[in-house]
Order: sequence, then C-alpha cells, then structure tokens
Amino acid sequence: MMRYCFRVEVEAEVHGKLPEEIRETTGVYVPFESPQPAQIMTIGGDGLLLYVSTLFQKSCPPILPIAGGSLGFLTPHSKSSALSTLLSTSPSPTSPPTKLTLRMRLFVRITSPTSPPFTFNVLNECSLHRTSDYLTSLNLSVNSSPFAPVQADGIIFATPTGSTAYSMAAGSSVVHPGVAGIVVQPICPHVLSFRGMVFPDYAVIEVTTNNNRGGVEVAFDGRERRVLEEGERLEVRMSKYPVATVCNEGDTDDWVRGLSECFGFNRRKLQGED
Repeated sequence: MMRYCFRVEVEAEVHGKLPEEIRETTGVYVPFESPQPAQIMTIGGDGLLLYVSTLFQKSCPPILPIAGGSLGFLTPHSKSSALSTLLSTSPSPTSPPTKLTLRMRLFVRITSPTSPPFTFNVLNECSLHRTSDYLTSLNLSVNSSPFAPVQADGIIFATPTGSTAYSMAAGSSVVHPGVAGIVVQPICPHVLSFRGMVFPDYAVIEVTTNNNRGGVEVAFDGRERRVLEEGERLEVRMSKYPVATVCNEGDTDDWVRGLSECFGFNRRKLQGED
C-alpha cells in the first residue's frame, strides 16, 4: 500500500472552521510570510484562482483548481475526484508527468514623478475606467511609439486567460491560453473604428492621462484598485512570472469544453427542436 506524506496548510479563516481532529494536524498558511508551498489546491470558482495569483506576485506554485463556484471555466476538476487528482499530480520522483496550462500574466507598473513605482502582476486583466460621467481621455503608445488617443469609458489590457472575462464582455476576441499575446479592448469607445486588438507578447504598452475632467481608476484583476493621477504613466508588458494550472484532459480540451459548457459557445436553438 502506497503512503503519502503531505504538510497541509490553509488560511487562518478556513483553519478556524475545521473540525478539531483535522485542525490539530493542519497548519496555518500566512500569505507573504509562510514558506512557499509545493502545490496549491483551490476549491471554489474562477475568482479564487485570481486571488491565489495576487498572493504570489513572483514565482507561483502549480495550482490544482477544483470546481466549487458558480462558473468554473478555469476549474476543470470536480470535487468528487479531488483527492485522487491531488495524489496523482503531487510532486514526486515516481509520479507521471502532469499536464499543465502555463498561463501568462501581465506586469503592470505605474510610475509617478512624486512617488515610488507601483507594480502588480495580473492573471486576468488590468482595466482603466472612468469615475465620473465624463469619458476618459487617454494617450496610448506601443514600444515608445505614439499609437492612438483613447476617448471611451475605459480600456482593458487582458491576458489570453482574461480574454474570457471582462474583456469578452466588452466585445474582445477569445484567445487560447497557449497564445502569448496582450489583448487590448476599449470599453464603449466614442468612435466606430476602435476595435479590440491582440499585440505580441514582446509589446510594451504605455498609457498616460490627457486632461481628464473626471478621474481614471485602475483595477488589477478586479481586486487591487488605485487612481491614475495626472502626470503618471501606466506600463503593461508580459510578466516574467506565469501561473501554471493542472489540466484535467489537456489545455486545449479543457478550454474547448469550458467554452461549450460554461458559456454555451455559439449555441442556438434550431427550428423544429423540441
């Protein structure tokens, strides 16, 4: 009989809710203080995966995402198979290779003439949007070359993983996570010719404000937020620290299945169907 030895840690809030007999053998994980784990298991929805990404702003351990939320596009594993999947994918010299989806993140940096730079790695997207009734007025440049003025409710910079989130709702293309690119999607642009675009992973995109009558707020994966002040510059590029998630069948199989089952991709009721 094969025996497994795991050191299991959970966050303090979860630890307090565990039965006493389990609590005694389970450690408490303290974000940014505890040693980095070998593997992470999440039981929840897509938002929990994004939360884990925020905790590991540099190297992130492989994540085993178990479906337990409302959507589950990024969580292809079921609760019923959680234990067997964990045992089969745990790091071990005798374990077979584990199929992973390597998910690109974006590195976002805000520089200011009056304060230190602010940096953040996002798994889904960085979005800029208005905080008043006025349109945002932004200047967009790519690789230091002026590209386009932006007058819109805002703009989204998304990863391929994030192309099925806020960016998709705003009308962008859906991009496979294996494609290394940066999705740029305007939010309600005040011009008919501004459409969503996909830039290569080596592109460096910069945004500055342009005499905005209202404020411009920046959101990082919908969690961390801050205001982009006049004179500040926001830079978006591919992060050096991707996030690996454990596949169920394979990166493409999981992706196609998720589009079909979670989003009902391209489905319509045919005439004559019961």
